[in-house]
Amino acid sequence: MKSNISTHRYRVSVLGPLHLGAGEDYLPTHYVIDDGYLHALSDGGLNQGLGQAGLEQLADLIGEGKPEEILQVRRTIHSKKDQLLPYSQRLIPVSRGVNQLYEDRVGKIAQREDNRNITNQLAIARCAYSLFKQQPLLTGTALKGAIRTACMAHWLQEKSTHNKKFEKSKNSNQLAKELLSYQSVEQDPFYRLKISDASYQQPDNLIATEVLFSVSQRRVPNPKKTAKALQTLLECISPWRHRAFSGDIRFVDINNERRDSNRVPSHLKALAEQCNSYYFPKLQQELQQLGKNAGYLSSTWVEIMTALCAPDSDFKQALDKGQAMLLRLGKYSGAVDKTLDGLRSIEIMTPRGQDSKYQSTTNEVRLAAKHKQDPELLPFGWVVVEFDDTTIASLQQLLNTASEPARQKLEEARQKQAMLTEAKVELQRKQQEQLQQKKAIEEQQQQKAQRQQELENMSEPQRLQAQLRDFIEQNPQLKNTGQPNNLIFEALSRMINQAISWQRPDQIDAKILMKETFDFLSINRKKSKAAKRLWEQLKDVE
Repeated sequence: MKSNISTHRYRVSVLGPLHLGAGEDYLPTHYVIDDGYLHALSDGGLNQGLGQAGLEQLADLIGEGKPEEILQVRRTIHSKKDQLLPYSQRLIPVSRGVNQLYEDRVGKIAQREDNRNITNQLAIARCAYSLFKQQPLLTGTALKGAIRTACMAHWLQEKSTHNKKFEKSKNSNQLAKELLSYQSVEQDPFYRLKISDASYQQPDNLIATEVLFSVSQRRVPNPKKTAKALQTLLECISPWRHRAFSGDIRFVDINNERRDSNRVPSHLKALAEQCNSYYFPKLQQELQQLGKNAGYLSSTWVEIMTALCAPDSDFKQALDKGQAMLLRLGKYSGAVDKTLDGLRSIEIMTPRGQDSKYQSTTNEVRLAAKHKQDPELLPFGWVVVEFDDTTIASLQQLLNTASEPARQKLEEARQKQAMLTEAKVELQRKQQEQLQQKKAIEEQQQQKAQRQQELENMSEPQRLQAQLRDFIEQNPQLKNTGQPNNLIFEALSRMINQAISWQRPDQIDAKILMKETFDFLSINRKKSKAAKRLWEQLKDVE
């Protein structure tokens, strides 16, 4: 079996907040929000910031994992943020609304439900990311899934046009097999389309993500019905990121009829045409319905997208020529855009006890917000993909202008990171000092214990002499005082008073030590009466 492969470069610009899930959350036990930034903490960061004693304190607090215990852990982490912030892995901007929500909820019980205290989780869904670079990841499967939907929509239209009796009630697997003309997974013609993953590498190094609310709004405003006030938090790839991702897209021309049903485009132009014919009208509909009619969307977003979609714009021309394509990706990009026209049947949630309803559109939409009452909302998931050497001047210009606040935020984040780095160095210096002090104390205690053991193994005369020598060594400030009225002389006097009853060898050692002590204190025993009396007690010892 022979195959030909054509490879093209793709570059993705992000037009609206984009969340591709990582299957994990930022938990309030592993992050701190402070002054407009989420500081993500690893287990290692917690260990470095809190130390062993701090971790043991948290372990003691957790107990059985009851809500009040978890709250206490969160309060403790928040209270020690100055120790933890320098050890954060990443800084992620958050809006004032998210910052305030964190401050309000970090140590409180959210509500009571069924007579049980429910703890505020404050979990933030994390974007898919590269383990190596710790940067957001745009997966090839996400791109391929959006393309597949457009391709199926194209063949559904073809099928419906030529067969008015086409059965539309089939399940999704059966429908996909019929529309794309294959029987088993191994024969799926999308096998010929290969799209690589791409990690974030925006040319201006703008901060990749931010934390936003996902809020719900009535698709058609109705003063009698309001959408539920949701407080879902997401890490999103920020909008207005020009050419934030880059990867390869490959068309594999396989000489095998089982895998080549001619239902998947074999070149870029056809691929782009199918995607644009599906997604471009939906973008225009959203601009009209949610922007101009409902007034939900940011006026800036509507203005920029309207300019891009103008018939005479180079953006629209690039779409028409198949040099670029419009896609919608990720969470909250809307069931309407992920399902096929004419076959759409979306479950509408109803009050408990009532049967579910199914309809071709949703009553509500999810939009990105900076705070709960944000009047300038953004739709999730819109991206544009440029191929090879395509350059859309208006796209670059408009996105660069719209991302100017992000450039200012970048400088602020760099300054904050520099301050945290300095703080980390200072904390590490203090920790090193404390470690050295602790080590010195332990060594002293060990030496003291060892010395105590040595003293216990000595005879009493040997022990008293050794203790006097230790005392002299510990009081160097009394050297050369020339006076017998100090602590060392008093200790010497007590030892000599006992030495009178010792055996002669011990008395000789005591007399030698007495002379050494006089020399240390610079006392002349012939001139000092007290020293002379002390010397006289062992005058016969030779």
